[in-house]
Amino acid sequence: MAWTALAKRLTRMARPGTEPDDRIRARYDRLRKVGRNLNDRLAQRLSKRSFDEGARKLGMLHGNVLVLDTEDELAILQDYCIYDVREGGRTSYERYLAENPPRPDSDEMAVLQAMKENVYSVFMIESAERGLGVQVRNLLSQEEFLLVDYGLSHTAEPRLVLAARVLFFDDLAYSTGATLPLGFVTPEDEAELVDGLTRGGSIEAEGFADPAPLIRQALRHGASSRIVYGEPEFNATGRRIRDFPAPGGMFVPRDSARLDRLALPAPRARSQSWREGKVLRNDPCPCGSGRKYRHCCRQNDLAET
Repeated sequence: MAWTALAKRLTRMARPGTEPDDRIRARYDRLRKVGRNLNDRLAQRLSKRSFDEGARKLGMLHGNVLVLDTEDELAILQDYCIYDVREGGRTSYERYLAENPPRPDSDEMAVLQAMKENVYSVFMIESAERGLGVQVRNLLSQEEFLLVDYGLSHTAEPRLVLAARVLFFDDLAYSTGATLPLGFVTPEDEAELVDGLTRGGSIEAEGFADPAPLIRQALRHGASSRIVYGEPEFNATGRRIRDFPAPGGMFVPRDSARLDRLALPAPRARSQSWREGKVLRNDPCPCGSGRKYRHCCRQNDLAET
């Protein structure tokens, strides 16, 4: 994907009160509806094996029991299984595209193509475009663009950091909905945060090749419990919100979401350690989940080997 050119185009597109904003909203509403319907079909096609593998990688599977701290974690698990868990070398959306190709000029094809080029990364909110979305900066690539999100446009505060999967289209970008608020970061701590994130060993140009270590760490830091849903009377700075058009939007109170440093373990170290005989079945898993190796990453390492 021509990331820089696309990001610059998205940055130029949206300004409140202009005619292009109305076109963006109409196209966003249409694509979002298609995407939700497609997402439901893809979720129904997930096998138990894929679901269990995704849950294990995210640290949600304890033995054979799925353990969730909040309802939001189910959406996070489903999103990860659809986009990152492979069966026969293909993800759920790749299998769907091969077996049920839509018309080339259809909205469904546009969504599926955006799914293929999805970017999971860490984004910082720079400013809000009320009623439309938020200007965000990808902390890994430093590119800025407009993320269309009606709820966040009214509730988001600058310097809130989000872990999110973003789909890019010709004229807009939006998240898949399984967004994790990591907290607020000061300019002084930003460099340290980026340094901790980039130690994971699975970084691509714009995001994470496999976001499981990041998601697992974020959940361990309580990210899913920081989200408040509904229509707040006041936002985090005390300003009253009078025209909140999207009840149920995400609201993150600033005083409850100070960002802790996230240092991600290197996924590749697991396989290397196992092959060299440094990790035994009952040892703590090197991924940092706190579980025994045989109940965590051993099956993946066996498969890789």
